[in-house]
Amino acid sequence: MLGAAAILAKSMAIQDLLQLADKRAHPNTRPVDPDHVQSTVTRLARWIPAASCIPQALVAQTWLTHAGQPSSLVIGFRKGRHWEGHAWIELEGDLLFVEPNAGYIETWRP
Repeated sequence: MLGAAAILAKSMAIQDLLQLADKRAHPNTRPVDPDHVQSTVTRLARWIPAASCIPQALVAQTWLTHAGQPSSLVIGFRKGRHWEGHAWIELEGDLLFVEPNAGYIETWRP
């Protein structure tokens, strides 16, 4: 799924990706540990060169939704030497795929 998300992220608008991810998520009643989701997706992403932050966040969001744990995809930017964008997940106030003090300013949340 991560490989497919990486490929689709390069060819589809973000709204279309979110709709597709929402259609793929069929909730069940077995929750998962968000830290396990993050570490698994991060580990798998090492093997998929195009698995940037957006595909990783979409896969994690779909997995969490499937486990009955709705989360939010967040995209933000920070200014260093250059503007830098990043996508992460927020789940009940906790952040996945970003450190709270990373300096990103939330700019978009569907």
